[in-house]
Amino acid sequence: MKLLIEELEKKVEGSSVLELSAKGVQAASKSLDSIYKKNAMKRAEYPNQPEQYMDSELALYEQLNALQALATDTTVYKYILNSNLMPTLIQLLGHENMDVCSSVVSLLIEWIDPSLVEEDPAVLPLLKTFADTTMEGWMLIAGNLVKFQKDDDSQDKNLKGVDNTLSLMENLLELDAVLAPEGILEKNVSVQNVMANESNIVSWLFFNAENTDNHSNQNDSLKARCFELLALFSQSTDLYKRKDTFVNGIEILLQSIAIYRKKQPEADEEIEILENSCMCLSSSITFSKVNLSSFLMGHGVELVIRCLKEKIHAGGSSLKLLDFFGDDKVYKEAAERLVVAGALKFLFPIFGGSRYPKPAAIQTISIKAKRKWLHELKVQTIRIFYALTFQLDSESPKEAMPRFISKFVEDDMKYTDRLIELLLEYDERARKAEYQFFRSDIEDTINDDQVALAAFDAKLSGGGDICHRLAAITAYICANSKRCHERVLLQLKMKQSGMSLIKDTLHEFATSLHSNGRQKEHIESLSRLI
Repeated sequence: MKLLIEELEKKVEGSSVLELSAKGVQAASKSLDSIYKKNAMKRAEYPNQPEQYMDSELALYEQLNALQALATDTTVYKYILNSNLMPTLIQLLGHENMDVCSSVVSLLIEWIDPSLVEEDPAVLPLLKTFADTTMEGWMLIAGNLVKFQKDDDSQDKNLKGVDNTLSLMENLLELDAVLAPEGILEKNVSVQNVMANESNIVSWLFFNAENTDNHSNQNDSLKARCFELLALFSQSTDLYKRKDTFVNGIEILLQSIAIYRKKQPEADEEIEILENSCMCLSSSITFSKVNLSSFLMGHGVELVIRCLKEKIHAGGSSLKLLDFFGDDKVYKEAAERLVVAGALKFLFPIFGGSRYPKPAAIQTISIKAKRKWLHELKVQTIRIFYALTFQLDSESPKEAMPRFISKFVEDDMKYTDRLIELLLEYDERARKAEYQFFRSDIEDTINDDQVALAAFDAKLSGGGDICHRLAAITAYICANSKRCHERVLLQLKMKQSGMSLIKDTLHEFATSLHSNGRQKEHIESLSRLI
């Protein structure tokens, strides 16, 4: 079998041209089915004599190669659906010859290409059907990843097979997002969850992300792609909302971040690995208390603090990992640990805009990009502070609550002044966003009963969401510090505003929270205390 590829490549040069018509597709479908059956019979009759089924395998490869022509014209896609091509291709994903499997995957990548929708929106329903059928063979696709790596007959070709399989996964996930909320599979079932729950793909991705220490271009590329896909999977909330879900990879993610705790990434792929590792870890600990416990046991809080101390790219990327908002007691413990470990020393300068992590030098940072980087750091810090107001109370160990509030008092209360400055800034942003909504034509394109909700959504996305959190932080420090309360009143008066701004914002915040959960109680409690 080692010479099979060479023979195939010689034969393919003389392959017949496929007719791009209904008749041509039907003929190709029947031919593929016939050749596949003949090859299967030969393999069954002579399992240990490759020379006996070599010709049928060459013919099979030739036919698959000819089908690539169908990707050049989307008008023939409807003919493919009326043929038996897709079911046959799914069967071929389980073929014993990995070169054949790789050819099928390569073909499916061309047919299920989300970018085709931009050129011809009418092709979307056809791509959906292709993808739906492909997902029926998901177990075979996932299983082939392991087989590609174990097959030593043609290492370069098999590496290409792995690469193509990952590309096919990306196409399926992207198309599922394009088709949201119904998705490819409908019935409230996402492609992400099917892939993760019905195969060992997450374990495979973690294994290959961890075991590609030989720094060749191929290995670095594979590692980057593994982390990219893990980040996509981590965005599936259903995957992490199940109780006691444990992703056996928290330590791997921490290690991938720890590499850059003292140094800046030196290549684009390194930045991609770092960013995706942080994204995946953030989603993992947000939706699973077990994952968060593993994060704490692995000294994740201390790792982020170390990155912040060095003022490097990893500090900015990992900052989101300190947002411990959640109802379970482990989130409260994590927030308290954040304070005790000394994170406030590095978070408040970011909040004040005086000291912050620097992005990697390899990135071309324009003025606009730098502003975006700083804005994201500021917003993330605000979210972390809001989570602390939610978690810290008088029973928190080692005076975690007084230590947090005291930061707003020190240095002539500069951080309290900064808090009011940001509160007024984001209040103005939110009001402008709402005003611009009513001045736009969007209002005329939606039903009357949806206008108020759409306007509120525009207000939230324009700055209202952050304004809510800033108001909660302000109310929290006012309720627990007389000096902060007096300073807030003074600053608001100087800006021709008053405590009514905070009360009104908190009321709006509480009203936007539909469930009568702990967060709503927290906001209403703060409103009563000021």
